Amino acid sequence: MKTRADTAGSGHDRIRRRILTPLGGVLVLLISLSIYGIYQLRLQYLEEDFQERISDVRKLLREEMARDAQILSAQIDQLENAPGLRDAWLSGDRESLLERSAPIFERLRSEHGVTHLSFVGPERICFLRVHNPRRHGDRIDRFTVAAAEENIGQEWGVALGSLGTFALRVMRPVRVKGRLAGYIELGEGINRITPRLKSVLDTEVFYSINKGYLHRERWHEGMASMEHAVDWDAFPNYVVVDRTREDLPARVSEYLEQLGASDAAEHITFTMGASKEGNDFIVAFIPLIDARHRDVGDMIVMKDVTAQNRTTRQLLALLIGGGIVTSGLLLAFLYPYIGCIEDRISRQHRALALEIEERRKNQEALKEAMAVKSGFVSVVSHELRTPLTAIKQGIEIVTDGEVGELTELQCKFLGIAQVNVDRLARMINDVLDFQKMESGKMELRVQECDMNDIVQGVHDTMAPVAREKGLDLVTELDDTMPAVKFDRDKIIQVLTNLVSNAIKFTEKGMISIRCWHEGNSVRAAVRDTGAGIKKEDIPKLFHRFEQLETTKTGGTGLGLAISKEIVDLHRGKIWIESEEGKGSTFLFLLPIKERRISRTPGPEVTQGTRPLAEALLA
Repeated sequence: MKTRADTAGSGHDRIRRRILTPLGGVLVLLISLSIYGIYQLRLQYLEEDFQERISDVRKLLREEMARDAQILSAQIDQLENAPGLRDAWLSGDRESLLERSAPIFERLRSEHGVTHLSFVGPERICFLRVHNPRRHGDRIDRFTVAAAEENIGQEWGVALGSLGTFALRVMRPVRVKGRLAGYIELGEGINRITPRLKSVLDTEVFYSINKGYLHRERWHEGMASMEHAVDWDAFPNYVVVDRTREDLPARVSEYLEQLGASDAAEHITFTMGASKEGNDFIVAFIPLIDARHRDVGDMIVMKDVTAQNRTTRQLLALLIGGGIVTSGLLLAFLYPYIGCIEDRISRQHRALALEIEERRKNQEALKEAMAVKSGFVSVVSHELRTPLTAIKQGIEIVTDGEVGELTELQCKFLGIAQVNVDRLARMINDVLDFQKMESGKMELRVQECDMNDIVQGVHDTMAPVAREKGLDLVTELDDTMPAVKFDRDKIIQVLTNLVSNAIKFTEKGMISIRCWHEGNSVRAAVRDTGAGIKKEDIPKLFHRFEQLETTKTGGTGLGLAISKEIVDLHRGKIWIESEEGKGSTFLFLLPIKERRISRTPGPEVTQGTRPLAEALLA
C-alpha cells in the first residue's frame, strides 16, 4: 500500500516531468536550430566567397589574355622587322621563310610559350604554319582574320582552331606600299594562363571542349603538335584539353558523362564533390565563349573547401557538446529546485485546502445565522407593526378629540408621539425592505406608468412637510414624457426618500423635483439648497447602514441603499452631484421603450433582476 509520502513523491516526479520534459525538448530544439543556422551561414559564406572567386577568375582571365595579347603584339613587331623574313614571304619562298622563322619561333616558344606562328596570304590562304610546316594551302576563316580584314587593323581573341586547339590568337595585317600583303598570326595555348589563375586565386581549373566543334583526327594532330596527352574517350560529349590537377572529382566526372552535346543551358551549376583523396570541393561550370561568341565548352573552377568543412564540423561538434553539457547542468540544477518548489506548493495546497474547508464551514454557519436573523427580523418587524399600528390609531383618535377636549400641552406631547411613531414605522419598513433585498425576495410589480404623475404625487405628499420647515417644494415636468414600465410603488418610495432626505438636510431655500425624457431613458432629479456633501464622502452614501458624521439624524442608514437596490433592479442608475456649501442633486434614470398605453393594463409581478429586464425590454 502506498503511503501519503510515496504519493507525494510520485506527484513531485510528475511535476518535474511535466516541467523538465518540455524544457528539455525546447533546449534540444534551440540547440538544433542554432546548429542548423550556423551550418547554413557557413554554407552561405562558402558560396558567396566562391562566387567572388569565380568573378575574380573571369576578370583575371580577361586581364591575362589582354596582357599576353600585348606581348604577342610586340613579338609580331620583331617578326616584321626581322632581316630577310619579309622578302622570303613576299617572294613566295616557303623553304627560305621556314628556315628564317623557325629559330625565332623556337625562341618565342621557350621564352613566351608561343604555340602558333602562321603566315597567311591576302586571300586568307595559309602560306606557312611554322609550328606545323606540313599543313598549308588551306583557307583561314577564323574570326580574328575576318575582323582584321574588316577593320584593317590588328585583332585578337580566343579561338578554337581547326586542330581543336583552344588558343589566344593575335592577327595583324601586313602592308607593303599601302597594299595588303598578308597576315602574321601568333598564338599561345590558353593552358599558359591556367597556372597563373591557380596560383593567384588558389583554385583548380579544367577546360572541357564540346566534341561537336572538333574533328578527332585533326584534334589528335593538334594535341601532338603541342605535346599534350589527352584522352578523347574519357567522356562521351566533352574532352578535357587542359587541367591544373590530374583527377576530377567523381561527381564532376559524372556530370560531364551525363551532360549532352546540346545542354548549354545547364553549363553553370554548383555542387559539392570529393576527390580520390577525400577532399571536398565547390565546383562551378563557366561557359567558354570563343571569338565568334560560340559556347564551345566549359571552364571548370574548383575550390578545395576541405579545411573549411573540417573547421565547420569541429565547431558544430563543439556546439553540440557544449549544448548537451549546458542543458545537462541546467536540468540537474532545476530537478531538485523544482522539487523544493513542489514541496512548498504542496504545503500551501494543504494549508489552502484546510482554510477552504474552514471557510466553507464558516459560510454554512453564517448562512444559518443569516437565516435565523432574517427570520427573527421578519417576525420582530411584523410583531412590532401590529402594536405600532394600534398606537398610531389610538393617538389619531385622541388627537381628533373623539375622547374629549385636549389641552395645548397634551396636543404637543401627542404630536411628538405621532412623529416618533411615524419614524419608527419607516424604520421598520426599511428593515423589512433590507431583509427582502438581502434574501433576493424583493418583488417588482411592473406596469406602464407616467413619471409626471409620480413626481406630482410625491410633491403633493411632501409639500406640507416642507412648508412646516419653511421650505418651498417645486416641480418641473416634461410634456413629452412617454409611458414607462416600472414598479410604481417602488419608484414612489425612491423619490419620496430622496425628497425626505432633502427636506431633512436643508435649513432654508427650496427643493425642486424634476423629471424629463432623454434618449432611451426617463430621468428624475431632486435638488436642494442645503450644505452639500464633501467629495470624499460621496462614495459612502449608498452603502448600507452608512451615515455621514455631519448628517446623522437617528435613522437606519438604509434609505439610499434601498433606493439604489430598487433602481438597480430596474436596470437603471442612481448617482449624486454635490459641492460642499452649494447643495446637492440626487438623480436616477430608468430605461424605457416608447409605446402606446393599453386601455386595460395589467401589472406584472417580477422578482430579482433577470425577469425585470425581460419585462422592461419586451
